[in-house]
Amino acid sequence: MFNILANETYNTVGHNMEMLGQNVRNMNMSMAPGYKAKKTSFHESMQGLKKVETTDFKSGVAIKTGRELDFAIDGAGFFEVVLPDGTVAYTRNGALSLSADGRLQTPYGYEISTSAAKTDLSNAERQSFSLELSSQPVFIPAGVDIKLNDNGELTDPKGEVIGKINLVTFTNLNALKDIGEGLYVPTREAGDMREIVIGSMRGETQLKQGFLESSNADSVYSLSQILQLNTAIKAEMKIFKTLDQMHGELNQTISRNL
Repeated sequence: MFNILANETYNTVGHNMEMLGQNVRNMNMSMAPGYKAKKTSFHESMQGLKKVETTDFKSGVAIKTGRELDFAIDGAGFFEVVLPDGTVAYTRNGALSLSADGRLQTPYGYEISTSAAKTDLSNAERQSFSLELSSQPVFIPAGVDIKLNDNGELTDPKGEVIGKINLVTFTNLNALKDIGEGLYVPTREAGDMREIVIGSMRGETQLKQGFLESSNADSVYSLSQILQLNTAIKAEMKIFKTLDQMHGELNQTISRNL
């Protein structure tokens, strides 16, 4: 019995050591822009050492790159990503590029959700302060420079609005499931999705062009957790060894008295 509990504890702590190692590896922004650190708390039970794992969605620091298609989310929100099977996932990695047909895409080639501005507007509608969006994505011809205005809208070299990048968030971020490559998908517990209003003048979130969000992994925290886990597992193993010896001695005493 105690050997089983010991193995479960080893597996639990081993998984957390791997997770903390991932945090340390992803501290370099160039390897994982927008990476969100994993944090784990432990509690003891009759079944051994149990863990509660969460993701720290606190924003990282916006680091200037000067690259036109780098975008850092300053505040709440995620880019919407369309996976090859049609599933929608969410990421904070704004190191974008253009696909062959001019759509914005992630470093892994997944399309970023955008909304193109309507082109069939009347003069009165064009002079309106509100941006009219279509259901079509933004297409950017190769070699055409795009800029982000103060309202978080994409503009062409003439300064005309061509659309926007869509940002969303969820009620319960800790219910987002990490599927790798900096992508998350919502579980039922994530709650309602809502659109984020972008813009320095009216928005809760700013989208910064020419910047990337750094990883929010804390090197001091991660390394201290590794040391604490190493100490914890040694203590747990000592307890299990003592209990196993006591169990063996009890069995021997019972056998002699039979």
